[in-house]
Order: sequence, then structure tokens, then C-alpha cells
Amino acid sequence: MESNIYPIRSFIRFQAKQQLLAETQAQTDVAPSHESLSHEPSAVQRVASVGEAPKPAYFDITAVDNDLLKEIAATLFNSDRHPELYQPCKDIIEATAIEDAIAFDIVATYRQIKQNQKRTEVQALNKLLP
Repeated sequence: MESNIYPIRSFIRFQAKQQLLAETQAQTDVAPSHESLSHEPSAVQRVASVGEAPKPAYFDITAVDNDLLKEIAATLFNSDRHPELYQPCKDIIEATAIEDAIAFDIVATYRQIKQNQKRTEVQALNKLLP
């Protein structure tokens, strides 16, 4: 009997975006800001305080380039790149492993593209585009 369990592409995109948002939030919490030189502890310090309930984290959803994320996901969801997305899995554990691996690929690709965009050579070439 064939299984009806498949990896869920929408969940993969969601998982990748949440990872990118969490990384952005962590960088914001850890990185010192000239605007926040008050004595207010960062979220990381608040969580570490004994006896205090952690304050909820709010993500800046504009911190992730959604168009880029969608384009990367569409490319990686191609059946030539990841045929396992379109094949039934033997169980939910296998489907979850595939979802995790592809979400990881999306995040890694996103990071690489964003790092390349910061390179002066790439910026100079982008200026030449109409």
C-alpha cells in the first residue's frame, strides 16, 4: 500500500522564514545599537535572569526579503533539484527530515545571496543593470 505522506512545501517556506527571522532577531538582540544605550537589558539578558518570565519576542517581518525567499523556494522546489518532494514518504519522520533539509538549503542559499549582495563587485555590476 502506497503512503499518502508527502513533505509540505508551504511548511518548508514557513520554517525557512522563521529561521531567518529568528537569526535577524538574535543579531538585533546581541548587536549593540547606538540608539539603545539605556540600561534596559537585552532580550537575551532578560531570558537569562533568574526568577523572571521571558518577555515575548517580536520579529521584524520586514527584515527578510520575501521576494527573494519566494524565488529561492520556487527554484529549490523544482522536481529536478529535489525529486523527493514529489514522492510519497514511508512515514512522517521521513517527510519531516526532507522538510528540514530543504528548509536548511533555502536558508543557506538566502544567506549566501545576501552576503554576495554586500560585495562591492556585485554592487558595481548591479548598478550597470537597467
